[in-house]
Amino acid sequence: MRCTDTRPPFAGLHGKELDALLAALPTPCYLLDEARLRRNGEILLGVQQRTGCKILLAQKAFSNFGCYPVLAPYLAGTEASGLYESRLGKEELPEKENHVFCAAYRANEFDELLQYADHIVFNSPRQLAKFGPAAKAAGKSVGLRVNPECSTQEGHEIYDPCWTACTSTPSASRTLMPWLPPCPPWKKRSATCFPK
Repeated sequence: MRCTDTRPPFAGLHGKELDALLAALPTPCYLLDEARLRRNGEILLGVQQRTGCKILLAQKAFSNFGCYPVLAPYLAGTEASGLYESRLGKEELPEKENHVFCAAYRANEFDELLQYADHIVFNSPRQLAKFGPAAKAAGKSVGLRVNPECSTQEGHEIYDPCWTACTSTPSASRTLMPWLPPCPPWKKRSATCFPK
């Protein structure tokens, strides 16, 4: 059985002096400023209203689900990288969209994922062929991540899906995928871009 805290966010801090509060906090801990969270939320909501885009809460980057009710008025929904994050997003923000992108989906978990996700992005045509029909049959929208194999960043190789392909086998990948666009002129000398 799930226990729900029905107090408003940060109610436990009401009436406490900041110095006394900070001195009494156990460490390590997170201390969040609700006013700044709301202000950032207002900025994000403004971007959505001006552009028509949707801004999602990336749960891997900010998994403080106790703050989800504070951010709910400002965001279109959550983004998850797997079953359990998707479930968390659906449980904590049931009225919001639930998007999922996962590098690899597990066949034994996919039916459960369909209970939570509204939009599922697949990582390869093969993955789309394997799981896409079930997602579409369940009424979910689906997407396919496209990797042009030409990086546009430097210094973050560990997070760059193009990095390994671009640096390890550029000529083989270029031969297999001749449709790849040429790299921008400013990247041609970069180790993370295919030579022409």
